[in-house]
Amino acid sequence: MRSSSEGLVTAADAVAVIDAALDGLAVLLPDSGTAALGVLRELERVQRRVTGLGYRLIRVVAEAPGEEFGGQRSRDVLADALRITPKEASARLFESADLTPGLTMTGQAVQAVLPATAGKVEAGVIGRDHVRVIRTFLRDLPSGVDYPTRVEAEKQLATVAGTVRPDQLRTVAVHLDAVCEPGWFAVG
Repeated sequence: MRSSSEGLVTAADAVAVIDAALDGLAVLLPDSGTAALGVLRELERVQRRVTGLGYRLIRVVAEAPGEEFGGQRSRDVLADALRITPKEASARLFESADLTPGLTMTGQAVQAVLPATAGKVEAGVIGRDHVRVIRTFLRDLPSGVDYPTRVEAEKQLATVAGTVRPDQLRTVAVHLDAVCEPGWFAVG
């Protein structure tokens, strides 16, 4: 991390500032339900942004040379360091692989597999449950659905996800699935 006007020098410094800001927020909690809901809404957005940044950090860990972590699998490194289950670590690794830019084996940069979804996560607009709906929808599409249609479907779902709950997004995905079926647009 570059030095900035705030005097931050490292990523750890930036995390310390966030931690201190949370301490400050804890003593400023509002008394009314309406005000509390407004703060809660903003905290949810910030938490989603943190999750998006976490995906990028997970990608760095996953792409680190094996000897950096004593030859351990990335899943086990994450599970131990974050005190989460190996199953949860695997889920985060797979989500990270879809939502972050990466490198080919020759070192060329490639965009995220789900770029529209990734952008919404990084902006704090959607959360992990939205991502799960989008990933499940795309995974379950029939193999006859072409790539451009898949890309457009991902964009549409990511856009809608920013305005609805995950359960509502699932309903939209069901409807979109009917439109994306191979042969649906066939003239016959």
